[in-house]
Amino acid sequence: MTKIQQPRKLEDIDLSWLNYVLNPNRLPNLPSATSYSTAIIGEGKGFMNQISRVTIKYESQDPTLPASVIIKFASEDQYLKHITQTFRTDQREIKFYEGIAPTASLDSPRIYFSDIDEQTGDTLLVIEDLINLRQGDSVQGCSLNDARVAIDQIARFHSSWWQNPALMELDWLPLRSNESELYHDIYPDAWELLKVKAGQFMTTRLLDLGQVLRGHIGKIKTHLTKRPRTITHGDYRLDNLFFRDNVSQRPLVVFDWEYCSIGRGTFDVATFINEAFTPKLRRNHEIALLAMYHALLLESGVDDYTFEECLIDYRISILEIFIFWVVVGGYCDYEDDRGSAYLANACEKFNASIHDLDCTALIST
Repeated sequence: MTKIQQPRKLEDIDLSWLNYVLNPNRLPNLPSATSYSTAIIGEGKGFMNQISRVTIKYESQDPTLPASVIIKFASEDQYLKHITQTFRTDQREIKFYEGIAPTASLDSPRIYFSDIDEQTGDTLLVIEDLINLRQGDSVQGCSLNDARVAIDQIARFHSSWWQNPALMELDWLPLRSNESELYHDIYPDAWELLKVKAGQFMTTRLLDLGQVLRGHIGKIKTHLTKRPRTITHGDYRLDNLFFRDNVSQRPLVVFDWEYCSIGRGTFDVATFINEAFTPKLRRNHEIALLAMYHALLLESGVDDYTFEECLIDYRISILEIFIFWVVVGGYCDYEDDRGSAYLANACEKFNASIHDLDCTALIST
């Protein structure tokens, strides 16, 4: 069979390609797509790729065919493309959806199609559209009940991979510390870009921290790679979570696995809590939520991780999240109102968390 040419941007798709993706086995009784419409989504949410929704009409109805799909193309922005290809994040996400998601305790969108251009490194991913679920919002925050669902689900996922011997067989999934040199190289330019984009929201504390944090990247990443290890999502924030309301079993679907890696699971918990709440609400709930996470690990059989270790990891993870935000966020587009609100919220929350938790004390010794 002749291999069909894969599109590399939204304008390249057509009905022939859509039917190829939706009916790869050429089942004769499956109705064909007859028309489609497209829409760019995800603006102002800090995504690194071009994400689009494709709504499809068919020659007849069939419940097995999706009314719409999400297509992720490599970014057309050369800076963003450089970042994703340097870290191989798009390839990493495809490997996760193909190899880990089908048997994971944490749900992810169904994958319909994927492709990696071996020459350019560009990727193409077609996944389930979760439009009928309730998407979280990192700017608006969430309820305490939603937070408990998110913590419960990530704890169960982490425990299923906790010190699992199979981790060492995942040669495509990096240890967090393996990325130290790349982060160290990218950080200076990214920091200068982020200061331009978010400088009006940054406090003196954040500006001072940003200037010196590059020298501690290796130390922070090494700490968060120490055993015990698990698979971490890497960007476990509300924008990437979809809630199945009024469902007790598997109530969450998690999107955007580009930054998954191997390391300390508490990093995901810190990412979620720091973004999900205002500083006041975080202060009220973070220790209880962290204790809930740790208790769920113990219930699942984890016996090599104390709460004291968990709390230290939580504090140092705030610094790692800030580093991640600089290196990735420095190249993202925040020009619309939502993007501006995201930047303002991020600066306020980082400033409060770093102060409240005395995070810098962990790197000054």
